[in-house]
Amino acid sequence: MSLNNLAVDLSARRNRLGNMEDLDEAIVLYREALNLRPQGHPDRSMSLNNPANELSARYKQPGVIKDLDVAIALAGEALKACAQGHPARSKWLKYLVCHL
Repeated sequence: MSLNNLAVDLSARRNRLGNMEDLDEAIVLYREALNLRPQGHPDRSMSLNNPANELSARYKQPGVIKDLDVAIALAGEALKACAQGHPARSKWLKYLVCHL
């Protein structure tokens, strides 16, 4: 949770000041936090959301297509982790539709 919270703060500072180094560091921290929630962890799909969003944001800045590819892959993994009827499933479907 501490890694995630620090990444959230860096992301907020990046949104406020536009410092791309904060975005890069937030992505690193979100990925570290994700590694602590392996396949089958009940909160894994939630932990996939943050790096997917930040990679998508970084893609929009310099236009690095690899970031968008990874963001879509993370969103796809989150969708697979959400069974039919899961409350987050519609969010992931929308994310994928908007980014494909």
